[in-house]
Amino acid sequence: MHNSIWSLINFHKSVLQMLLVIVVQDRYKGNKNNFTDKSKQLCKIDKINMFFESRRA
Repeated sequence: MHNSIWSLINFHKSVLQMLLVIVVQDRYKGNKNNFTDKSKQLCKIDKINMFFESRRA
């Protein structure tokens, strides 16, 4: 019983990692106008990056 719980946790971790890879790949294919929830998250990252870019310039 305890063992199956751990395998379930590990399975979910691997699924999350795959999703993260997919999101990152989408990002670098230039799908910036695709405003799904994940894109909104990435836009926040963009704004942070832009803030640091403007500070550096």
